[in-house]
Amino acid sequence: MMATKYKITKTYNILIPIIIVIFSLMCVVFLSCGLNAPLPQVLNSSASLSKDNSLIVLVNGELDKPSHVFVEYWNDQKRLRSRIVESNENQFEITLFNLKAETSYEYQVFTVSEDEQLHAGPVSIFETGELPKVLKDANFNIISGKPSKAITFLEFRVSDFMGLAAYDQFGDVVWYYEGINGDQPYVMDRKSNGNIVYIAGDHSGTTATGLVEITPSGEEISRLNDICTEFGPMHHEIQVVNDNEILYMSRIIDYDGYDGNEAPQEGDTIGIWNQKTGENTIIWDIFDFIDASERTIPDSNATLPAVMWGGCDRNNKVQDWSHGNSAKIYNNGDILATFKHLDQVIFIDKDREKLKWRLGGPGSDFTFPNKFDQFYDPHDATLLENGNILLLDNGNGRPFEEGGPYSRIIELAIDTTTMTAKKVWEYTRPSLFAPCCGSSIRLNNGNTVMLFGMKLPDSAGGILSPDVIRSGNCCGPFYIFEVDNQGNMVWEVEHSVKGQVAQYRVFPDDHIMGEIIVPNVKASAE
Repeated sequence: MMATKYKITKTYNILIPIIIVIFSLMCVVFLSCGLNAPLPQVLNSSASLSKDNSLIVLVNGELDKPSHVFVEYWNDQKRLRSRIVESNENQFEITLFNLKAETSYEYQVFTVSEDEQLHAGPVSIFETGELPKVLKDANFNIISGKPSKAITFLEFRVSDFMGLAAYDQFGDVVWYYEGINGDQPYVMDRKSNGNIVYIAGDHSGTTATGLVEITPSGEEISRLNDICTEFGPMHHEIQVVNDNEILYMSRIIDYDGYDGNEAPQEGDTIGIWNQKTGENTIIWDIFDFIDASERTIPDSNATLPAVMWGGCDRNNKVQDWSHGNSAKIYNNGDILATFKHLDQVIFIDKDREKLKWRLGGPGSDFTFPNKFDQFYDPHDATLLENGNILLLDNGNGRPFEEGGPYSRIIELAIDTTTMTAKKVWEYTRPSLFAPCCGSSIRLNNGNTVMLFGMKLPDSAGGILSPDVIRSGNCCGPFYIFEVDNQGNMVWEVEHSVKGQVAQYRVFPDDHIMGEIIVPNVKASAE
């Protein structure tokens, strides 16, 4: 018995390594078979135009099992790839953006397996629709070059189209949104999810009915109504601070005037709308820090019908004292704000209880050793990473001994020890004068994108007046430039829209909704 037991045990011990090897091989084969299991398949797909927008296409269809999917779509000019989305069980829907009007596209749906293998569905076609007439007739003439950013957003404010549009690097409108319920979007910013937040402008001026968030598809997500049913005080600036908080500029009126002037004074405030809590808070008021006696003449004395608020009752005795047009909050909470009628940029401490400094205009904390470095009627000041200030110097009211009226983008180095400001970079060109509007943006690659948002007709004699605006011969074209740090032209555009008096800002970006431009070859798929 003992010998038999020993024999069986010995045989078992010999078989163990063999069994392990066989089992291991089976595991390898099994796993290999798992890796080569059939990939998710596209059973069918179809494409249809959005009922509200001729440049938005919906692609939907069915898979044989759940998967992540994306779409590649192309014409003769460029090939794009949508963002990746997760199917809903076996059904999928993807919205395509960055499309040219009245153009045939081919498209192909791809599934993406868990180990990132691709499977391609069949190639199909769709065709985009016609642009609204105003966009179709607008001129976006690329004189030279190519922009660093694939998309340029800007506003349209003419009677037949109040909204936003985006141009691609070829000068084609590839997205648009028309305001609803009388909205006149004219300032925008974007959230990390691609949504757009804009000021709902009112009556073609700088008053508002509120702030609005939309998706790129045009769906309204949220709205903050201004304090007036129409002609509200929100104006000029909006910034997405984070995905819950929106910074904006507003206005307030001091009806007591100031010593020597009993006229009510209109000044600027800065507010934050917390979309998560619904709370709307004014965090800064210019009257708490600066007296209205510090002013520029005649700008600070302007009254209606000038571009201003005047209160909900539109009081034509109110004077447009400070006329802010930009405010940007930085990571530590400091705010840089621009005030056109004070010829001034103000740096507000993060605690909101003091001003760090005032640059330019009456009450400036800085001097300009070179008088030609001073700026007038500024727009869109930005604090750069190197501590310098970049802004659009529109140049209204510039003394003739400093060169007279002309416009430029200027970068100023400020020394808080000597309290001096010196020009370190500028861009201008002969006879360039934009008496209103515009923007300046320093890109990560060091280039600067700039807009000169108005050009007066020669008959105006360099003076912007209501008669000039009503003449039908005002005002354009608007100039959009991208230049490098040596002042070399990278991209030059002349933009004109019949009936549009000014272009307030441009907003360069990489995409409309996560799409990317890919080489004109299809994705690699087995």
